[in-house]
Amino acid sequence: ARPLTDESNRPFYEQLTKWAKAYPGRVYIYELWAKTHFVGWPHPYAKIFAEDIKLYRDLKLAGLCPEGIHPSPLQEYLRGKLAWNPDLDWKEQLKEFCSKTFGSASAPMEQYYLLLEERMVEHGQNLLDLTSISDYIAPIDRQANELLEQAAKLADNPRIAKRIAFERSQLDKLHGVLE
Repeated sequence: ARPLTDESNRPFYEQLTKWAKAYPGRVYIYELWAKTHFVGWPHPYAKIFAEDIKLYRDLKLAGLCPEGIHPSPLQEYLRGKLAWNPDLDWKEQLKEFCSKTFGSASAPMEQYYLLLEERMVEHGQNLLDLTSISDYIAPIDRQANELLEQAAKLADNPRIAKRIAFERSQLDKLHGVLE
């Protein structure tokens, strides 16, 4: 739940850098994106991926092989855009995704995703560790629900309302784990 350049990932960063120098253009990254097997959980790792993809480019790696059996639509959108151009501002891409996906409800949905992302950076632990979920969600739970309620009120057609309901169901699954 931290970029490879973070101090907590120093051993991985150093090893990757050594491989990239020793085998230029021949190193591939295999990423098992967090919560792959937890269908319907929020996936707040866009900021981290945005930093890591620049590192992969700068190290001139041969490729990236991501495994994500059940990724979220937002993450797939951002990962696709950033894979084509790592220099894109991930927050601008998030804004574009929200506009295209949620229409009139885009502003609170964008704030919702940013809230999840910023909390992940603060929390700094992978949500695969079930014991860390309460620490992750508790400080932002009320605000996250309020943003989803605002978005639901702004939904101007059934498709958008269904998309917002899907996001709420993802957040609700975190509560199910806590219970």
